[in-house]
Amino acid sequence: MMPVGRIIVVGAFRREDLVQAMVWLTMPALVGPIIGPPLAGFILSFSDWPWIFFINVPFGLLGLFGVLRFVPPRRLPHPGPFDFTGFYLAAFAMSATMVAAESIGLLPAWVQMIGWAAAIVLWTAYVRHARRLASPVLDLSLLRYKTMRANIAGGALGRFALGATPFLMPLLLQDGLGWTPMNVGLISMAGAVGSFLARPGAPYVMRRLGNRNVLLITAVVGGLLALAPMALVWGAPIWLVVGLLGASGLVRAYQFTSLNTIGFAEIPDEAISRANTLMSVAQQVAVSGGITLAGLLLHFSQGLIHLHGRSDVLSGIFVLPFLIVGVTAMSAAFVYRGLPKDAGAPVGSHPRD
Repeated sequence: MMPVGRIIVVGAFRREDLVQAMVWLTMPALVGPIIGPPLAGFILSFSDWPWIFFINVPFGLLGLFGVLRFVPPRRLPHPGPFDFTGFYLAAFAMSATMVAAESIGLLPAWVQMIGWAAAIVLWTAYVRHARRLASPVLDLSLLRYKTMRANIAGGALGRFALGATPFLMPLLLQDGLGWTPMNVGLISMAGAVGSFLARPGAPYVMRRLGNRNVLLITAVVGGLLALAPMALVWGAPIWLVVGLLGASGLVRAYQFTSLNTIGFAEIPDEAISRANTLMSVAQQVAVSGGITLAGLLLHFSQGLIHLHGRSDVLSGIFVLPFLIVGVTAMSAAFVYRGLPKDAGAPVGSHPRD
C-alpha cells in the first residue's frame, strides 16, 4: 500500500511541496506502530495470539472504505509490457540472498555455499537482463543519480536498525528481563510516538539545515540512540530508556523523511514510477536484512556467552547485537558525506537564504 500511496502523492504535488506531502503521507502510517504494540500486549494478556491477526479484518475493511471514499481515480500512461523475466530473476535472487544469509550457523556449510552461489548467479543474470531493457522491473540505471544512491545505500544502513530493533526489543524485555507482554507493548510504542511528534516539524528542519546536514546528523545521533536498549541490561531506569527510544523515533523520522524526498530530487518525471519501485523494494529488503543481521548477531553472542560459562546471564547476549546495529546505522554518514550541499533543492528541502 505504501508504494502505491507514495506514487499517488508524488504525482499530485509539485516538487517543491514534496517534503510537506511526504510528512502527511507518513503520519497516518505511524498510528499503527503506536497503537499496535499495546493492543497486542492487551490481547496476549487476556486471549490467544490468533486474535492479533483477526483484528486486521475490521481495520482492512475500514481502509477499503477510505480508499473508495477519498482516493480520486487517476488515469496514468500505460507503462508498457511487464518485465516478467526480470521479475522472476530479481525475486529468486533476493530469496536466495535472504535464505543464504539466514542459514549461517543453522545449516551445513555446503548448503550455505550453494545458496550464495545461486544468489550471485541470479543477480548477475538480472543485471545483464536489465541493461537490455528500457523499463526493467528494477531500474538499476537510476543509481547514476547521487541522491538516489544515497537513498538506497544510506537508507539501507539506517533501516537495518529499523528492522533489527523491533526484533530484538521484545526478546530482550520478555526473555532477558522477564517483562509481561503488556509492559513490552507499552515501552515499544515510545519510538513510534517520537516519530509521530517529529513529523510536523520536518519541513522546517529540512529548510533550516539542508538535507545533507540533516542526514549526517541523524545518521550519527540515530546510531547512538539505537544503542539505548543496552542500558536496560545494565540496570538503567525505565523512564530513561523510554525517553531515549522516543528520541530515536524522532531522529529516524527526520532521516527517513529526508531520504524519501531527495530520492526523487534528480529523477526525470517519466522515471518517477520506476524510482518509486526501486526505493520500495530496497527499503523492504533492508528492513528484512536488519532482522537477519540481528538474528545472526544474537546467535553468535549466545555462543560466545555459553563458551565463557555465563549461560545464566541471558540479557547479556543482547549487548553485542545492539552495539553492531547502532554502529551499522552510524556508518550511513559516510554515504551522506558524498552528497552536494544543495541536495534536495528541487523538492524544496534545502536551506533558504
